[in-house]
Amino acid sequence: MLGHLKIFILFVVLTACGPKPQESAFLVPQAQKILTFSKKSAKEFSALCDSNDLSSCYNLGSMYENGHILTKSPEKAVENYVKACNGQYAAGCYALARLTESGTGIEKNDAQALSLYEKSCKLSDPMACYTFGSILEKGERVTQSYSQASLAYEKSCAQGHSLACYQAAKMAEQGRGMEINPPKAAELYSRVCELGDLFGCYRLGDLYARGFGVVSNPQKALSLFKRACDGGDNAGCYGMATLFESGSGVDQDLGKALKLYKQSCNDGYGLACYGVGE
Repeated sequence: MLGHLKIFILFVVLTACGPKPQESAFLVPQAQKILTFSKKSAKEFSALCDSNDLSSCYNLGSMYENGHILTKSPEKAVENYVKACNGQYAAGCYALARLTESGTGIEKNDAQALSLYEKSCKLSDPMACYTFGSILEKGERVTQSYSQASLAYEKSCAQGHSLACYQAAKMAEQGRGMEINPPKAAELYSRVCELGDLFGCYRLGDLYARGFGVVSNPQKALSLFKRACDGGDNAGCYGMATLFESGSGVDQDLGKALKLYKQSCNDGYGLACYGVGE
């Protein structure tokens, strides 16, 4: 859980602070890259933007937004993002949505920001799809729609955004916006795990341990739990402990189970604390 929480916290920080690099568990979207250019590059981008090179307009907007080489100017950032977005440049629409939502360099307008997130998502920006899905799932300033949120998450997931894959998997597992779909949940958790999110490995292992959406396979569950635990995810250590305690798929080893419960509990995974009587 801790590994997943770290990724979530990182996402919140990136969303709040604008374009910055992400952890390897995420596909790094174009709108999140830190751009470091020379003054000559800035002049070149300006000339290219004037010639309707949309990526240059986006890059110029990023430089103004973050104060890279050019003097920081949210208003000029907005001006260049608008030009990129009007030309159907996905990253430009996502950047403009962020600034519109926060009221940075432009009047705050939640409805317009949502429309821009949706537009950017339709243009296949993974961060925009994730953000759009999150707003729809929570019903923030809009009518809540689990089905539309799930579609947005899945579109983002298809482009390698692990947190979007996780959210889509959870919705399939719980039946939010759809019938409960265990096989789909397993497929999506597998994708999360492949993308390096260790909590996804734990969730997939849990499905194998329970035989939910997949054929029950305690050995496969143990392998996935161990992968998560070895990588620093305390939920994975908890999963291993449950198997050693029950002897499911492994030789029962109460001493090893207790050690793993303690490890997971000490790292902050609450459920594991019950295993050590705390």
